[in-house]
Order: sequence, then structure tokens, then C-alpha cells
Amino acid sequence: MFILFNGKIIRREEWLPNALLLGKPFLLEETVWFASGELPLFRNHLALLEARCQQLNLPPPKELAHPQELHRLSTRLINKNKAFMGGWLHYSFFRNAERYDSLVVYRPCPTREFPMEAAGQLAVISGEVKFSRTPAAPFLVSSKLLWESERLRLAGSRYGEAVFCNEQGVVTEATGGNIFCLTGNSLVTPATETGCVDDPLRQVVLQAATAAGLQVLESSKISPEELSQMEEIFIASEAEGLRWILGVEAKRFVKNKTDIVYRQLDRLLAEKIS
Repeated sequence: MFILFNGKIIRREEWLPNALLLGKPFLLEETVWFASGELPLFRNHLALLEARCQQLNLPPPKELAHPQELHRLSTRLINKNKAFMGGWLHYSFFRNAERYDSLVVYRPCPTREFPMEAAGQLAVISGEVKFSRTPAAPFLVSSKLLWESERLRLAGSRYGEAVFCNEQGVVTEATGGNIFCLTGNSLVTPATETGCVDDPLRQVVLQAATAAGLQVLESSKISPEELSQMEEIFIASEAEGLRWILGVEAKRFVKNKTDIVYRQLDRLLAEKIS
């Protein structure tokens, strides 16, 4: 397998991370889906990285000033790994003292379609709080540790996912991504003011729901009790795909319109590629 390190494509076994990590660098990272050698939401992720740097008053990595070159190297990395179907590129920028080191790692997917988990997962309402009033709330970094710690807690239990609420007790997101609910002819999802992660895929899912003929409602008042009144629930993120929720605690759901939204989502992503 090949990786991209500081602008050079090398074999993974040639990379020596020890010297890089000894300085306890600050990490900026994004995971980008690709198919057929193309990265449909690549520019959206660069915009998120720039926004994060601005929020932290950090100079951006030099790669962000040359997006076409980074895109060219990214597609070369895909080709070098013979990733002719689909997969992910994980971008990491390590800030140590006055410089950045960049690393891009490839992870494969066996199909060109955006991944959807066929089997449903049971979810539980987490006791952990996703705080909505921090400036970092929309960024992945604000949720990553929360998600990972909750998954460790759930390991070995009947539950595969968790739903988080903010300090006001309203639903904000789920492990690994945004949460979307279907009821009647509507798709309901937590609004950004709840503190949910606002990644590029979230907007594409909302577009897919509209294309499927659904009314889109972004709400800052979804309570855990209201989740049990929904007909269908799914989680979506670019890094993990779309995952249907079989049930939340004692409540069970069906899967009808989730498939329709998924087909529209995959179509929209394919259109961005073509």
C-alpha cells in the first residue's frame, strides 16, 4: 500500500512516524469518500480545514493554498493503490512548532456505490452530553472522542450505536455521524444550532431527501421521547456511510423510505463525480 507524506508518494512501510509523533503535534484531519478515482466532496473538506484553522487562529497547511496540486496528488495516490472501485482518503495535518507535516492514507471499499450497511443496528440514548455552545461543536474534532468512548462502553452489548443529546436535552447526533428521522412525508434532523456535526455529507443527504419528494425539517427541539414516534431512523457520515437504525432502546423501526433516500444520495454523489 502507498501513502502520501509531505507531498511524496511512498510505500507505507517506508514511513517512520516516531519522530513526527514525539513532539505531541496538534492534529487537523478530514476523511473524504471517493469512487471511480474522483473525490466529489474534496473542496468541501478543504473549506472545513480552512475554517478550523481560522477558528484556532492557526496558519493553514500550505497544501490548502494549492488545492489543485493536492487533488492531483490525491488522485495519483488512488491510482498508485489501484483503487479502481471506491474508498476513502484520510487527510492528517500535524502541526508541530512552526511547521506542518501532512499524511494521506487510503482505505478501500469493494464497490463504487456509497456504502450502506444492510443490517440494522440497535441504538441507545447516551448519558454523555454533546455541548452545543462551544465554537468547535460543528467540527468532527468535537465529537470524535465522544463517539469513540461511547463505542468502547457499548462493546459487547446488544447496542451498536448511541444517540447523543446536548446540554438542553435535545437530540444532536449519533455515534459516527448525523442522525436523520423519517415520519410521514418528512425527513427530520437536528438543526446545526443543536451542536451537531456539520460535515459536507449532511447537506447532500438533505438534498437527497428533497429529491425523493420529502419535506426537510431541521429542528432544534427533537427530544429522545420524540424519536420513538418516528417511523424510520438512519445515521450518515462520509467516513462510515449510511447505517439504518433497527431500534432505539425498546422501540423498533421499519425500513422503507430510507432506501429511497439512499438511492438519491448515491445518485447525487455520482453526479458530482461525472
